[in-house]
Amino acid sequence: MMSSFGESNTKKGTGQFRTLVAALTLVFVGLICYFAFWKNCEAGYYHIIEPINGKGSYSARMEPGRYLLGFDKKHEWEISRTFWFSADETEGSPTDQSVGVRFSDGGTAKISGSVRYTIGEDEDKFIAMHIEYRNQSNFLDRAINQLVTETLTLTATLMPAEESYTTHKATFTQWALDQLNNGVYLVTTKSDTTITSDGEVRITSRAIPRRDPRTGEIMRKEYSLKDFDVHFSQFVIQDPDYETSILAQIKTKLTNLMGKVAKIAEAELAAAQEKQAKAEGEYNVVTAYYEQEVDNVVKIVEEERDKTIAETQSSQRREVAALDKKTADWQKKADILSGQGQAEYKRLLQSADSNLDIRLEMWLVSHQARAAAIANGQSPVPHTVLQQGLSTADRNLEIMGVEAARNLRKDHDDGSTP
Repeated sequence: MMSSFGESNTKKGTGQFRTLVAALTLVFVGLICYFAFWKNCEAGYYHIIEPINGKGSYSARMEPGRYLLGFDKKHEWEISRTFWFSADETEGSPTDQSVGVRFSDGGTAKISGSVRYTIGEDEDKFIAMHIEYRNQSNFLDRAINQLVTETLTLTATLMPAEESYTTHKATFTQWALDQLNNGVYLVTTKSDTTITSDGEVRITSRAIPRRDPRTGEIMRKEYSLKDFDVHFSQFVIQDPDYETSILAQIKTKLTNLMGKVAKIAEAELAAAQEKQAKAEGEYNVVTAYYEQEVDNVVKIVEEERDKTIAETQSSQRREVAALDKKTADWQKKADILSGQGQAEYKRLLQSADSNLDIRLEMWLVSHQARAAAIANGQSPVPHTVLQQGLSTADRNLEIMGVEAARNLRKDHDDGSTP
């Protein structure tokens, strides 16, 4: 029984081991399949997916991320890359990749630089470009390199070597970049006649872009990349490596040019100084004129001010004299009225004194009469009362009338007494 139990455990352990090995194998195979069949398209790259059996259609992965490749084959392309054509081994290839050119005057040079190209997002054109060139290395060599070389070679024929370094340095770059993006120019020949300083007549020929007689636009060769979505930018050309004779010509021309520029600058400086001196003289004249004008204006203003002050003072004196006259007239009238008032006052005072004397006399007479009446046993009340509100003259007349009546009464009484 023990032997049977041990055999059972051995078989059970062997089965578990086999199961573990199978599971690990499946995981390993699964990982291999995952990494073999699933691919990651990184940012900055496009992938071309080619059928494994060479049959079927190509497809492209234009977006970053993982995707199922299966048994198909992928080709990786950089979306944007800088192409170097330089003699410097640290720029691009370790070998000399500069482009040799010949200018319109026969001078030669080697041109180094770089240009950046970018593949567009048109999937169909990208697939067609891959089918044409098979990979990016072939595309660089057979398309980009040939197009850059042809462009630089033709652009050099459009100008003399000296001008490519001086007056047309920027133009060279512009023309070359235009041809990279739109097609190489078709050219024609034009003759130029020049007369040297020695009086020698020179006839030189140069190439110029041919233009459509109907539209006036530049005519071009068929663009080799017209069926593909490719764009060029950041086109940089370093100073060309001219041959010795051209460098000497450029140096001489630059020296002469610098001499001319210096002379022109000196002439312009002298002209500027002359203009400045003339301007300063005119300024001084104008300044003196306006200073004199200011003095004249000040004098006129002062004269007008003095005249106005004199007129104002004269007017004030006339007004004061008129006021004084009016004051004297009013004072005279006041004096007259004052005299009249004083005369009336004296008259009234005298009239009042006269009335007072009369009243006092009447009062005295009345009281004396009362006293006498009382002493004689008669009535103290007077038989006569004067009317109130009479003037002095009327009052005197009334008193005289009363006195006359009193005398008549007395005479009557005396006549009637037995």
